[in-house]
Amino acid sequence: MQLGMRQLVTRRRWDAWWPTIAVVVFVLWTLRSAIGEFDAGIWGPENAWTNRDFLGAWWLFLVSGDGGWPWDATGQALAKQNWPDASLPIQHHIPNPFDGWILGPLVEGMGFPLWWNGMQLFHHMANLLALMMFIRSAGASRTSALAATLLAATCPVLLHEVAGGRTLSGVVWPGLLSWMLLLRGRDRWAGVCIGLQGLCYIYTGLLFGLVALILRPRRGLALAGLLMLPYLWWLAPVWDSLRMDAPDAGHSSVPLGGLLGGWWGRPQMPERFLFQPLLLAGLALPGMSSINRRQAWIWVGCALLCLMVAMGPEIQWVKGSPLCPSPLAWIFTGPEMARMHHPLRAVWLAAALLAVCVALVLDRLPIQWVWVPLIVAVLSSSRQEAAVPYGVPAEPPGLMAAEWLAENGTGVVDLTGWEGDALALAPVHGLPMLEGLRKLNDGPERLGPSLRKRADGWLLGNSQPGLGQELRSLGFSHVLVVERREHDEWARIEAVLHSDLGPPVFPGVYALDERSQ
Repeated sequence: MQLGMRQLVTRRRWDAWWPTIAVVVFVLWTLRSAIGEFDAGIWGPENAWTNRDFLGAWWLFLVSGDGGWPWDATGQALAKQNWPDASLPIQHHIPNPFDGWILGPLVEGMGFPLWWNGMQLFHHMANLLALMMFIRSAGASRTSALAATLLAATCPVLLHEVAGGRTLSGVVWPGLLSWMLLLRGRDRWAGVCIGLQGLCYIYTGLLFGLVALILRPRRGLALAGLLMLPYLWWLAPVWDSLRMDAPDAGHSSVPLGGLLGGWWGRPQMPERFLFQPLLLAGLALPGMSSINRRQAWIWVGCALLCLMVAMGPEIQWVKGSPLCPSPLAWIFTGPEMARMHHPLRAVWLAAALLAVCVALVLDRLPIQWVWVPLIVAVLSSSRQEAAVPYGVPAEPPGLMAAEWLAENGTGVVDLTGWEGDALALAPVHGLPMLEGLRKLNDGPERLGPSLRKRADGWLLGNSQPGLGQELRSLGFSHVLVVERREHDEWARIEAVLHSDLGPPVFPGVYALDERSQ
């Protein structure tokens, strides 16, 4: 009798845990190539060392972990940006710096890129496990919830948002947990999680909150706003300067071709636009028997709302092929929403809601139909893995030059010619630099913009008489020139620097000494 009870308890535990184990194994298997190179290549965008999203996060993590808690370290790092002008406060550059501030000091002693890749894998795994918990809370069986979760895991667009260097905007597990808690009657904790989601990325937090109010309006959800108040108060002084023009139609939006047919290559599109079209089968939920029609339409309606947001201000078949304006186009032109230049990130919410619909549909079909999405997920997994460019070198171009400057320089003019690229080496050399987080606007009190324009003359292969002397008088000691992007005039650039500044004192480094006067 006692043995039988133990077997029953063991079986129940296995029944509860095997879907979770299956998700973990599936994710590890589909990303086996990327995981095999965790210590050699970056799990991030294909052009990581010229990608502003990745570079901003990389810079913030490293400076936050430099010298203790980040409040002082970030201030010290900001003081070295856009020299000799004072850099704008961190709110102007990275309005969601919470991941770097919190985790930067914790990962300081870990080897790169291992900690970065591990963090990205954790967020991806947490997103999927939270999704399965949410589906189960909606009333789906374990097997159907697993099938729907694996289908969502095969959307390259979902993985791309996490792996592309957007360390918080691709993180949605707090929001998914909020929906799960809401369905379980824990509305206060649901409000807290929605608030945390808003701290990750304010627009996904708003959308999670809106859907929560549609699914099950509860007073406890007001805690989300309470949690967001300190963050909004922190942003308030710079809110006007954070506003931007409305996004171009199709800019980082999901096209119809990516939703419907892009998975099989018709039309051809990058992985960042590709959805899993089998999830759209969840739209059939209101037509199923033995289901609450009103609740079914709520699930489907919320999914369609999120899909419409993800498709941006103009519905397109592929990028550059507009079909018609979106019914929600007015949202993207509003003064408070114009900064949301990546509507595509709402596709995570749409995929989660459609996964719920798919699981509920599967529960109303003969049991053998559950194997169809499971088989499709396994067959589609190779395309999902392609969304992670894991072959990016873990060392930025010019690393040795930056290390040399850290020992021998006092200030550096990094001739990137591109906004943001200089951040790749800023944490390495740690010196005041002419360009940093953002190019500043021209103004009578600012020296940096005019100096930058003159320094760009070197990139055009034109001599700049007297510029070296002026830069030296402002505290700069060296000019760094590293080819991060293809440049047709590279030999000409090196020739004019040699003429104005003399031969390099280290490969890629020119001294601003007496020869530059």
